[in-house]
Amino acid sequence: MSNHFLGLSGVNYTPLGQSFGLGPMGSPAPPKPTKPAKKATVCVPGYWGRDLRCRIGQEATQQKIAALLNDELLSTGVRVYLWLPVHEYVKALAPVNQTGGDTPTPGSLKCSCVKESGQHADKRCNSCHGTDFIPGYLKFGYQTIWMASISPGWTVSNLELNTVLKPYRYQLISTAVVGSLESPDLFFTKSVSKGLWDFRNDYVLRDATNSSVTVFFSTDQGLTWYDISNLSTKNPPYGAIRFRVNLSRTSTAVSSPAWEMLRVRYPTIAEDGRNGPWITILKNVMTKTDSQADYGLMEEGVLRWWTAPLSLFDCNIAAQTSIDDPINIFSLIKEPAFVEFIESVRIGQRWSVTRLNYSDSLDFLTRQFFDSRLQQSLEATSLVW
Repeated sequence: MSNHFLGLSGVNYTPLGQSFGLGPMGSPAPPKPTKPAKKATVCVPGYWGRDLRCRIGQEATQQKIAALLNDELLSTGVRVYLWLPVHEYVKALAPVNQTGGDTPTPGSLKCSCVKESGQHADKRCNSCHGTDFIPGYLKFGYQTIWMASISPGWTVSNLELNTVLKPYRYQLISTAVVGSLESPDLFFTKSVSKGLWDFRNDYVLRDATNSSVTVFFSTDQGLTWYDISNLSTKNPPYGAIRFRVNLSRTSTAVSSPAWEMLRVRYPTIAEDGRNGPWITILKNVMTKTDSQADYGLMEEGVLRWWTAPLSLFDCNIAAQTSIDDPINIFSLIKEPAFVEFIESVRIGQRWSVTRLNYSDSLDFLTRQFFDSRLQQSLEATSLVW
């Protein structure tokens, strides 16, 4: 027998208890509640609207903030030279075989002034300036080539290394009145054609009247030698350069001169308007602190500055282009850095960098903040070249 029957109207009725069913006393049952439509959980491939970090990255929010800050800095900032400690930021051309051992970064060398008892450097040392590593500090925007008394590769004639006094220096042997050092070839490429070479030669003369130290350079493997004072005039653009240091005295009864270190450098950033081998900084809000003085409390002002990542000023430093790129450590200023003002009422003054802070939201570096203090005339960094 069929479950359906033909009614008076000739249509088929749904059997009892299936689609509609019957309630008590044969009344129709209430309809079942309907569930809300389920939201789609799968987005179109590549859609980033629901990921806030991805959205900020795609809209380049941090890059836009950095661009505004950079425009303000470059247009209204104060220009300063910057020196960075060598063990934090090394841009020097590494002499032959001066990497490895306990050297923390290529291009630096553990200074001979570091005392074995306390493992601390001499603050007044001309080789490392108290940083433990030669050459101590490097001027931002310049390439530095250097050779120290303890550098390997020297060709030595009639000289001996004095290891009694620190830092170690070369001096004439007891029976000689003339002696020399000759370095290996050091290779370089000077991309800024108008930038001139400069040099500094560190030595000690116990008898300036009867002894001397002279330095020469050669760019043809030692065939022709020129006095180091002609380095900026010759201005070699690329190739290899070597140095010769001559020590002399009038007789063996005269105290020997002592030679320590030679540095030469040239700019790697061309001067173009307000751009050049320097950085620009802007003053932040001045903070005030109270310090105890002899006659009560004394209010002191602290100069606070900010600047951009160093990649803004030096295109040789890879810039961070997105929040997915790692922060380049060479874009950071590290203590114990210091600056020297090129302009403003503080022109010529050196200020030490203290209390560094970084603005790096979403791992994107936009600004560097630092406090500063005026250096004293006899401070160790006043000897830095």
